[in-house]
Amino acid sequence: MKKEKIGLLLINLGTPASTNVKDIRNYLKEFLMDPRVINIPYWKRYLLVNGIIAPFRAPKVQKEYQKLWLPEGAPLKVISESLTNKLQRQLYSDGYIVRLAMRYGHPNIESQLEELKEQNIDKLILLPLFPQYASATAGTALEEAYRIIGKQKVVYNTRGISYFHQHPLYIQSLKEKVDKDINTHQPDHILFSFHGLPVSQIEEIGKDCDCSNNTSVCDHDKPYCYKSACYRTAKLLVEALDIKPDKYSIAFQSRLGKTPWIEPYTEDQITRLAKAGVKKLHVIAPSFVVDCLETTIEIGEQYRDQFIALGGSSFTWSESLNDDTHWVENLAHIINE
Repeated sequence: MKKEKIGLLLINLGTPASTNVKDIRNYLKEFLMDPRVINIPYWKRYLLVNGIIAPFRAPKVQKEYQKLWLPEGAPLKVISESLTNKLQRQLYSDGYIVRLAMRYGHPNIESQLEELKEQNIDKLILLPLFPQYASATAGTALEEAYRIIGKQKVVYNTRGISYFHQHPLYIQSLKEKVDKDINTHQPDHILFSFHGLPVSQIEEIGKDCDCSNNTSVCDHDKPYCYKSACYRTAKLLVEALDIKPDKYSIAFQSRLGKTPWIEPYTEDQITRLAKAGVKKLHVIAPSFVVDCLETTIEIGEQYRDQFIALGGSSFTWSESLNDDTHWVENLAHIINE
């Protein structure tokens, strides 16, 4: 019997084409004009993004992109490409053809779906590289892929993986990486720093969710509620690492604008912990599978400088899973399921 050809499209967020201000501005416009990212009326979003954020933010973040840029390009793209290549080798014997797309920037979703179509695939799996589901991440990636697929003459048997934050193999991969770092650095306290979202996007998911109380702890298990998924990830990892309740905290980073975002904010938690006498702090960022500006610069530099300036003696952080060999093996098992 002929083996089925399975197309696997990995989808990451995206990155500017270069560190040129024009390329950064174009990327910000494409990214932030997505109504799933900034969920306000079009005319307000247009004025905000094109009149304020893109023109003024692009020159500010240029130096940050220049700091992390590799000879081959942006780390997020370079590492994602390496992950794709390793996953292709891991899944080749199972009939997979693996491609990488970016939701914003290049290679875009449409071009990569076209490549898979040319390979005469029999079925398709879409995997946004975001462990916790959010409308502004996995939601927009899947929506765009389905929009393009819906225009094709042949609509393949398609499966979208919306989240994997509570999969045992994802937690195991995190545990292995973090356990080594904790044993090496011996921190006083561990801070889980997840990417933030506007509170309004949490409220849109479900009115019955107590996450609408911005200061509440989400201890329920609702996989499509981003805040709930973040707390679930932290809980599973804490259990796996056997961390005591008073030795860790949860926070949310990367807020933009003046509207309320999920609290507590990472910078506020760092201040609180430093004032409480924590001298050695270790940060874990489980919402990022691949290292990028938010991990390397925001955590690795900005938050480190903040903590040291407040009297901390040691600030360390765990890199993302990236293209680690065991993570690739575990991800292949997740996909095969």
